[in-house]
Amino acid sequence: MAFNKTWKFNVIAGGGLTENDVFSWIQQARIPLWFDFQFSPEKCKWHVDCSETYGCWPKPDYEWTFIVVRPTNITNGLHMKNASGLGWPEGFCVTADFGEDPETLGLRIWHEALHSMSSNSDMLNPGVTPNDIESFRNFVETSDLFRNDATITSFLNKPINHPNNAVLRAYYYFKMQHDLGCPALPLPPVSPSPPATISLLERFMKWFLRLFGK
Repeated sequence: MAFNKTWKFNVIAGGGLTENDVFSWIQQARIPLWFDFQFSPEKCKWHVDCSETYGCWPKPDYEWTFIVVRPTNITNGLHMKNASGLGWPEGFCVTADFGEDPETLGLRIWHEALHSMSSNSDMLNPGVTPNDIESFRNFVETSDLFRNDATITSFLNKPINHPNNAVLRAYYYFKMQHDLGCPALPLPPVSPSPPATISLLERFMKWFLRLFGK
């Protein structure tokens, strides 16, 4: 196997988020078992990394680690802007705002993991290079996992549309094989969706931000 790695993560400035939320997102994204994920705060040291374009983010100090943060609950000099995640060779960071879809958050983790492993997971955006879209099309047409998915086929017929989660999942799977040499693995089964509710703390935070928004 090209990758049999463990991603360790921590939740900072979570505003009610826990490691169980992150594990739920990963299950919803159906990331194949190329990776294991572990909640390991003591292994996920970070420092503030600033740029004019993206503001100040928590950048991991060690490889194969990532940070999850609420963008509306930030402290310690953090001020993230213009992105919902950033990846570096050392690891990556993703934001998780109130009310975001769990599957979308899990795919965001996969997206930034690809960046951290030097795979350009942005290339499915409008304006994608023809070589990449044709390689992706060929992959889908020969894939038992994805070739019968009408939403993916529809996107490939008109790739200027913004991709939905099904398309993103197929594309990230393609990048794992095409760019990183990973073997074909089955998609994990679909997990039951988490309840569409928010905690009392999240309700209070949303009320507070509406009342005293920055």
